[in-house]
Amino acid sequence: MVYSKILERRAFSKGQRIVNEGDEAYTAFMIQSGKVRIYSVKGNKKIELGILEPGDIFGETAVIMGGKRTASAEAAEDCNLIVIHRDDFKVKLEKSDPTIRAVIDMLSQRLMQSNAEVIKSKGVNIDSFIALLNQIFRDLLDTMPDEDKDGFKAEAFPVMKDLIRVIEKYRDKL
Repeated sequence: MVYSKILERRAFSKGQRIVNEGDEAYTAFMIQSGKVRIYSVKGNKKIELGILEPGDIFGETAVIMGGKRTASAEAAEDCNLIVIHRDDFKVKLEKSDPTIRAVIDMLSQRLMQSNAEVIKSKGVNIDSFIALLNQIFRDLLDTMPDEDKDGFKAEAFPVMKDLIRVIEKYRDKL
């Protein structure tokens, strides 16, 4: 009779940090109960990448690829997690078909690229925002009766100019 190793479990309370972005990754987790929030921090902004539920696994990319965690995780509600250690996972992966290993490597790389794009796209794009402000100004001007356009320009243009100046001043903080 073959005995399997008893699975390690960890419990986390709502709001408790599970892993930190940038830390070395030695474990992945499977959610047994509860929900987990996956996020990245860009500047002062927390960018949510997803909410995971029972049966979902997280932390697998860093365990498969090695290296540091690419995102943080916290308990979105009280949860119980099954721990998947890197060494145990590697032993199982090495026993698998080479094609399966290649597919897992490829999927892990794509997931990391995809997460990086989500983080990048959810940051504030200042140039797009300024272009949108200018478009709104032009659209408002176009809908106005001709006799009011000069007055609107005289009042709104300095305000728009000041707003854009302030946004530019804080560009690197956004």
